[in-house]
Amino acid sequence: MKMSMSAIFTVLLSLIVVSPLMAQGPPDPQNYHLIYGNRDASPFVVTPGETILLPIWGATDPNPNSADTVTFLHNPLLSRNLYIYQRLGGDCVICDQCDSCCAFSMPENMGPPYGGYTNQSMLLYAYLNDPRNGCVFYTLGDTVLLGYFQMRITADSAYSGQTVDAFLEGHGDSDTQALWSMQDGISGVIPTISISQLYFSPCFYTCGDANNDNTFDGLDIVFAINYFKGPGAEPPYSCNCPGYGSPRLAADTNGDCRFSGIDVTYGVNFLKGRGPAPRRCPGC
Repeated sequence: MKMSMSAIFTVLLSLIVVSPLMAQGPPDPQNYHLIYGNRDASPFVVTPGETILLPIWGATDPNPNSADTVTFLHNPLLSRNLYIYQRLGGDCVICDQCDSCCAFSMPENMGPPYGGYTNQSMLLYAYLNDPRNGCVFYTLGDTVLLGYFQMRITADSAYSGQTVDAFLEGHGDSDTQALWSMQDGISGVIPTISISQLYFSPCFYTCGDANNDNTFDGLDIVFAINYFKGPGAEPPYSCNCPGYGSPRLAADTNGDCRFSGIDVTYGVNFLKGRGPAPRRCPGC
């Protein structure tokens, strides 16, 4: 049977355009990652009654020949009502970096089999064109910060010192299952998901608060300098922290679990707008 020139052209065009995508096959979930909490999925440290920003991280296929850029992300999270008192929406980071928009769903109480949990979602839409513009949805395997869920932790101090499973990944239906969709026509992928546990720290302090007045400001810098130069008083707050003894955690501005002159420099840089905010000692 003879084929017309137009039919031959159509077949050749399909081989040129479609074959690379078909050869790649569907995206491998092992190459797409969604992380709630710490980037390494270690326990996320909280204190009872605290309002936290739980980070949301994402990574796409590390293969430079990958055919697809992710253009839509549905990132849902089930949080246990026993530990999470209130859901307060969230904040997008990537909207400042990409031509994208972001929305957070209203919290929804779940029935069986997820009774006692509340669902919330982060929805991201990217308006991208080929060639790819380096936007966050095409990360070549790097793990990047997408945004945060804001939530208030239970004020029940009975959980102090405990590590608990406060979150579940989405399961089972379109309302609770993570799904990322692709730009180039290949079907979407359910990413590999990691979730941090919550560690309720028994240590209640404000990072950088060397003089223990529940705030971090220039007075703490003066207090710390007087201590190191003498004869100033020692920082009054310490806490029994597993693995670290009883360090002066409130005065530990840079989060390395000890108090030294480096914390003074770190704190000064932050107050002058040249450095990051004070951070907690991990695990405390």
